Amino acid sequence: MATSQHTWSEKTLRYFPPLLRDFLMGRMDKRGQAIQAWQQVSFSYLWGWVFGHLYTTTTTTTKPLVPSKLG
Repeated sequence: MATSQHTWSEKTLRYFPPLLRDFLMGRMDKRGQAIQAWQQVSFSYLWGWVFGHLYTTTTTTTKPLVPSKLG
């Protein structure tokens, strides 16, 4: 995962009280990293569910998945 470092923008900082603003000014904004981590986990969970569901469906079916050739 590529990591990019962003600091808090002046536009964002103006919404915080001065004491918090001074504290955040020197710190990295890690919202992007948190969003990437969430997307990676949710994507992994989704694919795990899809493949798990497909595996369960194909192993419990009694009908062949490919029609047999007659004759």
